[in-house]
Amino acid sequence: MLRDQEQPAIARATAALALRDWLSPQTLDVLTGALSDMDPFVRMTALEAIERMPLQARWQLAYPLLRDPVRIVRALAASTLADVPVERLTATERADFEQASREYLAAQRQNADDAAAQVNLGNFYTAQGQPESAEAAYREALNLDPNWVPAYVNFADLLRRLSRDPEGEKVLRAGITRLPQAAALYHSLGLLQVREKDMQAALASLQKAAKLAPGEARYSYVYAVALNSVGRTREALAVVDKALKRAPGNRLLDELQAQLKRIQH
Repeated sequence: MLRDQEQPAIARATAALALRDWLSPQTLDVLTGALSDMDPFVRMTALEAIERMPLQARWQLAYPLLRDPVRIVRALAASTLADVPVERLTATERADFEQASREYLAAQRQNADDAAAQVNLGNFYTAQGQPESAEAAYREALNLDPNWVPAYVNFADLLRRLSRDPEGEKVLRAGITRLPQAAALYHSLGLLQVREKDMQAALASLQKAAKLAPGEARYSYVYAVALNSVGRTREALAVVDKALKRAPGNRLLDELQAQLKRIQH
């Protein structure tokens, strides 16, 4: 569908984003084409699809879009590459990145009264190694909209990076108190509890996340890994089997299923 220019742009963009959790040499080739699609919306969505890739691969794919004719595409390319070490760039590359970064920051600041824009700023500052600015942005996001789940999750992740997990736990628990059905908050709390080596609490949190968002394969994957880590391999395999019924062909789940079967036998 992505290569079919007769399909509506919204359909091609949706197909591009769907490949985010299915990256492989084949899908990467398709996404590379989407990054040069004639429609800027498709190019933007393709950038979102590659944002979890390792930096070197991301740079090779996204760098040309720092010079895209559409400003919002250039800005999103800068966001996708926010963690690039600028000191390693050539003068031309650095100029391209810094110009697009200015455009991205200007766009977010123009919407500074929106919690999502503040989280975007926080994420950019985090990637750039500016924790004080990032923290201020996340706090402002929560002030603007205390129901905005990404603000809690990203703020807690920043605190993790700063070795301030106890504060991060308070942030996540405040979010859960307010939004008890937010799976992402339980997932983040579970990961924090794993770091604290409180596996009983971690398993409860990760299970809750997987139960609240059964369609999110990543939550089931992490929960199964945690179960296996405490010797509950049979339960872990059952979690993976159920997740694969909802997301057949998921590479990570397939690999974990095979690994767990080997352990059982």
